[in-house]
Amino acid sequence: MVDIINISRTMNQIKSYLKIIIGPMWSGKSTEVVNIYNHNCIARIPTLVVNYDEDKRYHDEKLSTHDKMMIPCQRFHNLIDLIYYKELHKYKCIVIDEAQFFADLKVAVELLLSKDKIIYVCGLDSDFKMNKFGYILDIIPIADEIVKKQALCAICRNGTKASFTKRLSGGSSQKLIGNDNYIPVCRECHQK
Repeated sequence: MVDIINISRTMNQIKSYLKIIIGPMWSGKSTEVVNIYNHNCIARIPTLVVNYDEDKRYHDEKLSTHDKMMIPCQRFHNLIDLIYYKELHKYKCIVIDEAQFFADLKVAVELLLSKDKIIYVCGLDSDFKMNKFGYILDIIPIADEIVKKQALCAICRNGTKASFTKRLSGGSSQKLIGNDNYIPVCRECHQK
């Protein structure tokens, strides 16, 4: 059985910590965000979930997974605005989803770390062309822990691990929000 009281004490004693969770579309990154939030609620660790303000695929006011698990979140266009968020002092843990869209990610994360926050940063590490996407990779040097999640290849459909995202339609722009435009694929299927 998990000792929630000791976990809560330990988390609240940690000065600052940065964990990065990256991976392709459909790899469970947002589900991980929901799990972190729910775990922290049980452990009584004040947790703020942050999402990019243009990501309203399933709900305007909540973060939602593909299978519609929802939790409360605050939306920002510029992550630096979080530093000036009047309620920030109430939270020990900050969970940032869709972090690839925040151009000011590194500066904001460094400031949050200086405020002794535990931070989880979740998002895509590469775009549909296998190029760096956004600024998540820029914070790897300051991370305490990094997890690369994988999905299952939507083309093979035989359990092959998918580390990449393939765009089905929508042109060549790197930023195109929406699940209908992308599928997770293995390396071989990405190159087809």
